[in-house]
Amino acid sequence: MDLIKQYNLKLHPQFDEGKHVLEVNGNVFEYKGNISELATFSKPVEIKNTADDGKGTIAKPSVDAIDSDESKPELDRVWTKLDELCFSIDMNDPTSNPNSHRWDHMTFETWTRDNIKNESTRILVNWFVQACFAAEASEISFLSFLMFLRAGGGYTPLVNIHGGAQEQVCL
Repeated sequence: MDLIKQYNLKLHPQFDEGKHVLEVNGNVFEYKGNISELATFSKPVEIKNTADDGKGTIAKPSVDAIDSDESKPELDRVWTKLDELCFSIDMNDPTSNPNSHRWDHMTFETWTRDNIKNESTRILVNWFVQACFAAEASEISFLSFLMFLRAGGGYTPLVNIHGGAQEQVCL
């Protein structure tokens, strides 16, 4: 806030009205309200899908495994699991988590490939990393991502406009 005052800048409400369209790697998603609400849809609205990595990924069960409750959309289950994992980290001593060494030696992309079944969900989650870090999911350690999420209070506060980190823009 001191820098904003020092440079005579102003905070303004972030525009957030109407239908939002999010294009990620050839997939187009429509939603209203906060982007975190995208996870509450039974399915993202896929207008077109041209992304295909051809890998045919099979999820491997692990301590990081996402809840298999099929009554909730996978995107919702992914963010719930990531929030759960990030809050298991002590920010004053991240290495105290018994999984910290393993998480620091895997990329975020590895975690998504091993734990997310739906390609559209994987693309959307990896896009979040690209948007936040200006880097590919293959360039960020999973532990670094979890620490980032933890420092921001979890997924929802980081991405929301209303009541979240994106609520105001500095101009």
